[in-house]
Amino acid sequence: MIKKVLIAAVSTGIVLTSLTGCSKGVTNSLSSKSGQEEIWSPYFERTGNGHCASTDGNWEYNSTIALVGPDDSVLSSTNLDFGYLGETNINESDLNSMPDGKVCLFDFEFTDVPVAETYRIKTKDGEISTVVFQKDDFLGQVNGADWKR
Repeated sequence: MIKKVLIAAVSTGIVLTSLTGCSKGVTNSLSSKSGQEEIWSPYFERTGNGHCASTDGNWEYNSTIALVGPDDSVLSSTNLDFGYLGETNINESDLNSMPDGKVCLFDFEFTDVPVAETYRIKTKDGEISTVVFQKDDFLGQVNGADWKR
């Protein structure tokens, strides 16, 4: 097995990062990737204090999600903060109907991500999203929307 070691300069000094078995289509450049999961009723529940979680348990406080590359290898992972109730970010013209009330939102960021051509999100149950993100895309997903076809 080939082991590659990268050195990245950051404001606080030098960070040594080790990558083993790099994914096909992945470069040694590191970046961060931000995203948001938007969950519509009935796929979330309120958990108190304006917080929420998905009914399947994959999107909840302190759950781990991963970012996978083109060959489904894990490139980075992060723990979720609290989900919060908010308004949909989807344009009404793209939908058959708007949500009744609030939606559940999770903001997240993956750090030290090797640059890849495509990414997908893997939840704690091991399921990998069917949504494919290009390397420069914001990682935004919507669960439960009634899209126009």
